[in-house]
Amino acid sequence: MKRLFFIGLVAAAAISARPVGAQPPATYNWTGWYVGVEGGGGWGMAGVRGIANDARLSGVVGGLQGGDRWQNGNWVYGFEGNFDASHIHGSVNWGGVPYSGTIDYFGTFEGHAGWLLTPASLISATGGFAFGGVSAKLVDIDTFKASHVMNGWTVGAVYELKFNPSTTFFVSYKYLDLGEKTFVLDDPERVHVRANVVKAGWNWQFSTR
Repeated sequence: MKRLFFIGLVAAAAISARPVGAQPPATYNWTGWYVGVEGGGGWGMAGVRGIANDARLSGVVGGLQGGDRWQNGNWVYGFEGNFDASHIHGSVNWGGVPYSGTIDYFGTFEGHAGWLLTPASLISATGGFAFGGVSAKLVDIDTFKASHVMNGWTVGAVYELKFNPSTTFFVSYKYLDLGEKTFVLDDPERVHVRANVVKAGWNWQFSTR
């Protein structure tokens, strides 16, 4: 997944740097509302206090996003919310008992601050609130299962490239810390969940100011 993120960045940068012959560079307005679609994958861990080995999680994600932003010279600021269905999943043996866990969905509400590398390409830092639906159970025993909505925070980075005044392609990396919750399966345990998510997608800007 890490390689996918960096390969995407290199490819997007190469596209943005392609020669345009004698044509003057395009000037774009990044101010306005936008919506988008996204997909990718993630990896992470679920751990229990006092137990050394963590459940290693991985899987695919996909969803929607939307936000608003303002351009001031080469600086672009804004906020964004997204929601993704997820199958970031894994299992582990704790005390001789096999457990499995899944991040079923997650979302974020973030602030963005970015810099225009060119009039058509933007790199941004992000950070804010994160939540996720997490389920766990004893492997193959549906009697012992539990699910919770967990809350925490996120930070990340986004590279975005405009193809025309209203359409952009983006590649993003987000780190999510979903905090801790008590899951009662055979015994109550405090479980903490962390995830890294790499996504790519398209945004459509449908208003300017």
